[in-house]
Amino acid sequence: GVPTAGAQEKSGSWSVPISAIVKAGDGRSAVITYWGRDLAVLRANVGFLSPADRRGAAVGRLDRLREAIGPSNLRVDSVRVGDLTAAVISADGVVLFGIWDADLEPGTGETRLSVAEAARAELGRALEAREQSRQWPRILKGAAWSLLAVLVLILVLHGLGRLVRPLSERATSMAHARTHSALVPGLQPAIEAIGRGSIVGVAWLLGIAATYVCLTFVFQQFPYSHPWGDQLGQFLLSMTRGIIQGIVSAVPGLLTAGLMFLVARFFIHVMDTLFNAVQQRSISIPGLHPDTVEATQRIVTFAVWLFAFTAAYPNIPGSDTDAFKAVGVLAGLLVSMGSVGLVNQLMSGLVIVYSRALKVGELIKAGGAMGVVVEVGVLATKIRTMYNEEITIPNAVLVGSEVTNFTRLAESGGAVVSTHVSIGYDAPWRQVHAMLLQAAARTKLALAEPKPFVLQRVLSDFAIDYELRVNIRRPTDRFA
Repeated sequence: GVPTAGAQEKSGSWSVPISAIVKAGDGRSAVITYWGRDLAVLRANVGFLSPADRRGAAVGRLDRLREAIGPSNLRVDSVRVGDLTAAVISADGVVLFGIWDADLEPGTGETRLSVAEAARAELGRALEAREQSRQWPRILKGAAWSLLAVLVLILVLHGLGRLVRPLSERATSMAHARTHSALVPGLQPAIEAIGRGSIVGVAWLLGIAATYVCLTFVFQQFPYSHPWGDQLGQFLLSMTRGIIQGIVSAVPGLLTAGLMFLVARFFIHVMDTLFNAVQQRSISIPGLHPDTVEATQRIVTFAVWLFAFTAAYPNIPGSDTDAFKAVGVLAGLLVSMGSVGLVNQLMSGLVIVYSRALKVGELIKAGGAMGVVVEVGVLATKIRTMYNEEITIPNAVLVGSEVTNFTRLAESGGAVVSTHVSIGYDAPWRQVHAMLLQAAARTKLALAEPKPFVLQRVLSDFAIDYELRVNIRRPTDRFA
């Protein structure tokens, strides 16, 4: 790869300078590798030889080196060739390859001699590894240490596998205890699945890390693969260093965000105490009714956490990156596109709560169905009919329909039940009244006080419409 001509290559009456023969390539480079070690990067075209051709010639010379040649036989010389100078690496007078100015990477400040010296040192280590690979004690020692490392890895993986099950059960029980009284009980299975998945994910990460460390150690035990182990180790150290530096740099922001969340949590705790006192009627706050306390508490909690997250957002590590912003924009777009109906249901739920039209345990009639309210949710209301059927009514439908509450006013004076009969004009009306009142007296759930009474509602062409009204103690007794 080194021209051996004099200062000029002559052809007839004209001459070609060496600088015209050795020139920068077209951006393609070739790395000289020997015994798993990268010696130098070639970027220059020398005559008709591309960097790849020069690398092939250099590797051929390296492969033909005699076994007796060691690091002490290597030399770096600065050779003047025509109007250029090259740094040449040789072994026992045999030129292996040369480094030209056109081979240097621009902007790095490296020189021919520094690159050549680094290549000579790396080649010396490769020759030492080649020599050590012929020493059986060295190979057997590396094999023994490798076998021990693999055994340790198997024990570690086995221990992780045995720990996953009890830790997953522990995470599931903790999630069940924490979410048993949550605002949205339907999230409990998802939270438990997330807990189990987190344990399994951490176990996999630890297993992969242990395998990576074991592989690094095994590679370092053999001369030929030692550079691979060093590269794996350096990558692990650089990644660990980067993670530690990122954590250290993120600590101030995390502390600030954590402080904001603690203040928000303290404020929510104070508001919860106040709301619980209002719900238990220990104190009275104008404009806050005990029936609407739970909804108001949810709204205040959501607003406080939203404000705390907004204030802490700039302090969250990575919040200023384009990826973080893109995820936020995408999430906002998805929510805005799919939340039109959801917002309608949520607002309808607030209308139901703050209008105090119904609450759990009350007997109502709405949307053509009559039953006892068993749940007033943020999206829908559930009622149980007299046939023990559960009917779910979306809050938007409930707001748009007429709701009859049979329980609200019955708490003070009892509930009223009526029945109608049509009797012809030939029957004495006093006898009809007496028979109806006697029927009321024979009905166990009908109260004697207030006294039942009869009304004549309609005088039609052929019959009279009599209505018997009785009082009952509980509105739900009307079914019986």
